[in-house]
Amino acid sequence: MSLSYPSLNTLEDAQDWSYVGEGNQNIVVRYIGSNVIFRRKVLRIAKTHHNPHDSVDDADVIFQLKFIEDVIKPLIGNEYVIHMVPVKTTETFLAALAQRIEQYRPAHRLKGQILVRAPTSFLMQDLTQLWTRPTLPTIKDAQINPEITKNTDAFTIELKPKWGFKPSASNIHSIKTKYCRFCMHAHMRKFDIHAYCPLDLYSNDQKRLKKALDALLDQPILRQKTLKITPQQSNFERDKLQDILLNILLKDPILCKLKNLQKKLDSVDIENIIKLYKPGITIGNDIRPWKVAIANYINRQSTENSVEEKLYKYVLSMTFKDCSIMINVATTTQADIEENSEVKYVTIGTGNLYKYDVKLIDIDLKKIEKIPHWYELDKSIVQYAVDTKFSKKSPCEE
Repeated sequence: MSLSYPSLNTLEDAQDWSYVGEGNQNIVVRYIGSNVIFRRKVLRIAKTHHNPHDSVDDADVIFQLKFIEDVIKPLIGNEYVIHMVPVKTTETFLAALAQRIEQYRPAHRLKGQILVRAPTSFLMQDLTQLWTRPTLPTIKDAQINPEITKNTDAFTIELKPKWGFKPSASNIHSIKTKYCRFCMHAHMRKFDIHAYCPLDLYSNDQKRLKKALDALLDQPILRQKTLKITPQQSNFERDKLQDILLNILLKDPILCKLKNLQKKLDSVDIENIIKLYKPGITIGNDIRPWKVAIANYINRQSTENSVEEKLYKYVLSMTFKDCSIMINVATTTQADIEENSEVKYVTIGTGNLYKYDVKLIDIDLKKIEKIPHWYELDKSIVQYAVDTKFSKKSPCEE
């Protein structure tokens, strides 16, 4: 495994990175130092929910890279996947970094910690700085003086679309064919989402998509969980932002791709998958069975007799149900578009042109051991909906 960036070894190295965010499996930090080789980069570091002094070996790292390259890319397309570069990270660096960022982490994430014995982390492009134009030599300067970044005409939208379909498999509870998973789950968690439904977001229907975006832009709880904008103090008016996002989501096929993958990879539903799962089943670091499963899926070959492939497909569907979409947007001109034929762009109602780029994040493989947890959660969501006689003015429509 070749490494093209210098190792991150010391306490001093840790001072050059600032907290960005995290999920269940990884923490992301942004470079704010002066070394040009790391400029506009973020570092993705493994987390653990057990002992932070556990270790991960190079076989795990190689598998993560191969999973993205050999499984995710063939399914979703190269253009939507961020290039990851392995970088050596020492225990000294990671322990110092963990201490440095602890105060910035949200309380609900503190049960997981940086895995300090992760000899390799991943360096990636900072998508929030794809088209920015800082005027000073370092990002750290911009953090000290926010006025510096006001000359940018770019912003980033992070969209977490969740499940885009209702199951239609046999032998499942009928309420799941009427109401979508998101709406029933929100009901159980007592979130008031004012008739928002992600199926409207996935619909590719302008009226329904606008309705979904109205809710996402106007309801604080949805802005917190589903739609985030960087920088937070965007110079765009609310209606202009909606117009830009509406045009992008109608033009770009990313939501259609995600919906199809979610639905086809999860063709039997967790109520039937749980019957195939046996305790002790794990997914190792061998990429070969994944390549076979994906080749069969892409070539539409029947795998009805393969329990392993059904389990693999379901776990993969959960990755696509829980990923996020990063949409980078900047103003552009007709001349710029003509000069670069590969650039994606939209024209909004005002006639202004905006170029955009779309990438998926949080596309790591889920743990197959979570199947019992997913089943129990599904059962709880359904039972709560039944017990409380959950209803909406109109059913969730695909």
